Amino acid sequence: MFNSIGHRKAHWGILALHEAMHYALVSSSINGFPVEHG
Repeated sequence: MFNSIGHRKAHWGILALHEAMHYALVSSSINGFPVEHG
């Protein structure tokens, strides 16, 4: 058996990261702030 739970957690973590980055991008562009990701 492979670690399906760990794989699922990693998958959701990546999805959450993409979602957060997309939200930050959209909100900053709506507010008119330059998008800067450290």
